[in-house]
Amino acid sequence: MLIKHSDKCKQPSAQEAAHVMRALGKMKHALPDCVASAILERLMALCDLPGQAPNAHSLSTTLLACAVLRLHVKTHVSTALVHGLLRIDRSVVDKQAYCNAAWSLAVSSMLCVDTFALLERLQPVDELVCDILSRGELGQLYQALDFLQPLPMAAAQQLQEMVNRLGPRFLPDETTAAKLSDGKHLCAALEQLGLAFTANVPLSGYWAHAVLQPQDDSAAPVVLVTDDSGYIDNKDNRPTGRAVFRRTLLAKQGKLVLIHDQLLSCSVADLAEYVQWQVEAVTGDSLTADMMS
Repeated sequence: MLIKHSDKCKQPSAQEAAHVMRALGKMKHALPDCVASAILERLMALCDLPGQAPNAHSLSTTLLACAVLRLHVKTHVSTALVHGLLRIDRSVVDKQAYCNAAWSLAVSSMLCVDTFALLERLQPVDELVCDILSRGELGQLYQALDFLQPLPMAAAQQLQEMVNRLGPRFLPDETTAAKLSDGKHLCAALEQLGLAFTANVPLSGYWAHAVLQPQDDSAAPVVLVTDDSGYIDNKDNRPTGRAVFRRTLLAKQGKLVLIHDQLLSCSVADLAEYVQWQVEAVTGDSLTADMMS
């Protein structure tokens, strides 16, 4: 492989290495850990070489690919890539690069001083100038907060305040709202079971079709969503894709129940029976605690 070529002149440049990682991330295809590690260590080494260091786009897209592919990246490697990004003059760095890096650290469950430094770079230089982040960029940051939960109170409050200053948390994208009609059949099944629920609840940038709130306030809510299994198994026991991140974030909001899309073609009675079985399985109890009074 060129990445390990004895002649360093024939080893890939920072841009070439980053292009490989970005392409793999787009295809949701993870290399063997040893190969991915070699590419990342090559980029890390180039960060310290004047004239060869990767630019902000290369660093941020590489970090994003690592998170999307759920690669096992060594802490010192990801730290070096983030530090490389933070060393670049912020005037030439696109806001998306900082958002990508912050989201990637959060997906990897890494909360460190670099997370605060990345958010600090996004704060307006001049308070009189409103440096607006896009809806997508804000969505990334709020999802990053959700990925990091639970957090110590002081850290959670500081991060929340930093992100709040950048803009509000928007409702999930309208394109996903179109899928809410899929939940009407599910809601009919819940009504047949006599369950108290709230329909179409926005959670962590996604729509939950229904949320059951048990009468016991100490019990976790039950989050029900339809699921089309839209993930890719790029390695053994390491599925990736948007569905994986959706499941992870929704599971942080309560006990998650996934209803496969194909079941929505069943009769309401059959779907109700399936939902009852699933809810009782995740709660470990009968549905009486969730029944309407």
